[in-house]
Amino acid sequence: MLNHEKLSNNKIKDRIIKENLLNSLPDPLFIIDKDGNIIDCFVGSPQDLKVPIERLYGNNLKAFLSKEKLAEAMGLIEKIIKDKNKDRDNYYKFKFKINNNGIIDYYESNLLHYIGDKIIAIVRNVTEQKKLEIELKKQKNLYQKIFNLAPVGIMIADNNADIIDVNKQLADINKAAPEDFIGKNVLDSMVDKKNLNRARNNLEKIFAGETINTEIKDKDSQGNEIYIHLIETAINFEDDKKGFISLQTDITDRKKREAVLEFNEYLIQNAAIAIFRVSPQGIIENVNNKASEILGYKKQDLIGKKISDISESLNEDELQKNWESIKAKKFTKIETEVLTADRESLPVEITSHYLKYKGREYEIAYLQDISERVKAEDNLRKQKDIVKQLHQTALSLSQCETEEEILINTIEAAENILDFNICDISLVENDKIVTEITSDAASVNKDLTIPVTEGLAGKTYRRRQSFLVNDLNKDKDATPVNPEFRSAISIPIKDFGVFQAVATRKDAFSEEDLDLAEILISHMATALEQVKYKNEIEYKSFHDDLTDTYNRRFFEEEIKRIDTERQLPISIIMTDLNGLKIINDSHGHEFGDRLLKEAANIIKESLRQEDILARFGGDEFAILLPATSRSESEKIVERIKSKCQETLNNKLPISLGVGVATKDDPDEEITHTLKRADNNMYQNKLLASRSTKNKIVTSLLNTLRTKSDETEEHSQRMIDLSEKLGKSLGLSGTELNKLSLLASLHDIGKTSISEEVLNKPGSLTEEEWELIREHPERGYRIATATEEFAIIAREILCHHERWDGRGYPNKLKGKEIPYLSRIIAIVDAYDVMTNERPYSRAISKEKALEEIEAEAGKQFDPEIVAEFLEILA
Repeated sequence: MLNHEKLSNNKIKDRIIKENLLNSLPDPLFIIDKDGNIIDCFVGSPQDLKVPIERLYGNNLKAFLSKEKLAEAMGLIEKIIKDKNKDRDNYYKFKFKINNNGIIDYYESNLLHYIGDKIIAIVRNVTEQKKLEIELKKQKNLYQKIFNLAPVGIMIADNNADIIDVNKQLADINKAAPEDFIGKNVLDSMVDKKNLNRARNNLEKIFAGETINTEIKDKDSQGNEIYIHLIETAINFEDDKKGFISLQTDITDRKKREAVLEFNEYLIQNAAIAIFRVSPQGIIENVNNKASEILGYKKQDLIGKKISDISESLNEDELQKNWESIKAKKFTKIETEVLTADRESLPVEITSHYLKYKGREYEIAYLQDISERVKAEDNLRKQKDIVKQLHQTALSLSQCETEEEILINTIEAAENILDFNICDISLVENDKIVTEITSDAASVNKDLTIPVTEGLAGKTYRRRQSFLVNDLNKDKDATPVNPEFRSAISIPIKDFGVFQAVATRKDAFSEEDLDLAEILISHMATALEQVKYKNEIEYKSFHDDLTDTYNRRFFEEEIKRIDTERQLPISIIMTDLNGLKIINDSHGHEFGDRLLKEAANIIKESLRQEDILARFGGDEFAILLPATSRSESEKIVERIKSKCQETLNNKLPISLGVGVATKDDPDEEITHTLKRADNNMYQNKLLASRSTKNKIVTSLLNTLRTKSDETEEHSQRMIDLSEKLGKSLGLSGTELNKLSLLASLHDIGKTSISEEVLNKPGSLTEEEWELIREHPERGYRIATATEEFAIIAREILCHHERWDGRGYPNKLKGKEIPYLSRIIAIVDAYDVMTNERPYSRAISKEKALEEIEAEAGKQFDPEIVAEFLEILA
């Protein structure tokens, strides 16, 4: 038994001393030395120890413990003895098990210091508890396996809908991890906002004892739409608290398949083609909506019928052959006719496919109404015939030589391709629609004429658009000539006119009729263009574009044709527009062309209808007068001259040189007659030319004075001052005369410059300066056109050259400039400075002389300047 040594004041040690207290302990108590020997023990309930007491006394712990556990126990004993002098008692837990004849018992022990190097160990047998824990652990592991391996998603939540646990399947359904849900509220983490009210209602029902079994549409954590089969019911926890369990199955794929199947069924039922499911015996087992619509049956009336009931051509034998062909080839296509519910024959195309499904064989037949196609094919055959005819018409029209032939051929072709009562072709002349030809002249007023602003024909022509009118009484633009006419087509013939066809019945014409008629009219318009183009080419080849008279080529051809004895006497008049060159140089070629056209018109108005007028050269006209004597031709010449006299008051009058010759002798060559007329004209031109040119120059000067500052006073001042300077410089009488003429004509080249530029008060643009700088050259060309003015042409050309070579147009320098040009440049500059101009104010005589003196050796000849300053000093 325990030796009662002096114990510490520790309460536990005091209790141990009391032996009967020790023996009454519920758990065995052992005293162990530092080497692990059991030196004493108190066993209150030996049956709990499961080890005979005789095996305990004096035995070492290694007799009961494994190597690992023995090492652990000895380490604790060493640690307790080491800490014995500390002010507190140290308890250490130690767990071990003992194999007692093959039976394992589990123990838990509290170790603490006793006296010296001894240890107290209180041991409790926990085998039953351990077995219970092991069993619970097994149960828990089994639950976790079931929970996580369940084929459905599982969620457990408390009565506040806070999530206690979820399995992996549920997390996968929601595209998340389990830890994303645990501890969160169901309504916040797993329910789409749109479904919150429904979810709250479901929770109320669950805790009221109802089980929820439904399918819902929701969203996963990534916002994807999912479908869930949901079973939810309340559960009780150990502490009598309520919660609920939610079993969730992802049925998204099933729903999608159902939607596809539903959509496929919808497509089949509403397909644009009739679909039949037929048994091998030819019995209709199912049809879609289109089949019912095409055949005019209700679905239930079609189902159960035999194919032979709706097709006379597909009898029992044909059906059997057809089925064998379908089964062998897996596919057939036939064209046949079926009977509608009204027993009307309907042309169809049937495409059949073989189908084997769940051990049964079927024919899936696709039936298509081809009545429109058959009708179109019939129309196409007819149209091919019409197109062939149109092609022949096009060839025929292309070979027509005249407009009349084209119109007749078009009317004949229209009668072959259109069903009408009357058709007509109208052409436009001077904004009037004039009927040219009709298919029935007795029924329509061929002379009918209407403005292009009126009626259906007018609208057609103005808009260049075809119209098909099914009821003329309802068209405000259509006013039929005959009230019996009810429908019409109206087609523009490009810019030539309008084609129309009318009928006495409504809806007489179709769009196809309009298309065919448009093709015909297109060919007609092309033919008209060809004839018109041919006529234009022919016209242009024999006419002058400017004057619209015949050209020289035509004249020479025609003179050969007319040169016969039957046409004698033949007279020829040759005319020439006087002064054309000077007019072109002064006013430009456009003005000259206008005078040529005026001259041509004067001649045309003086001739007879049978006379032939041709432009023979640039300014020459030739007139061929068949069967016309010399005296008769002279009368024509007088009419021409009289009309020219009427232009004397014009800005530039028309002056013509005229010569006449007549062929009376059959042996005279007509070319000789032409030559004689030309010589006579030349003689007349020589007599009139000088006078005419002088008149033109005078007219040009008057024109210049009218639109610029070149007044008569300015000319006179220029003449007086230049004569004074010329005399001072010692010029001869001839040179003085030339200088006076130059003073009058030096700026005549300005006649072709506009008044706006000549009198512009502000600065000139570069383009305007260019016009001003051209006037010396224009003046030069005008002067050279006349014999008496040609003597000063070069001086006019050079009167704006400068002594220093910076003038224009040729940048002449010093004495390269004609002497009279150098004189007139100084006189002109002085007069311009001392007299008011639109673009400059007048300055004093003294100031002007200073300016001229300053330009000596630069702009002006210094010697002439010195003389000028002296005579004006």
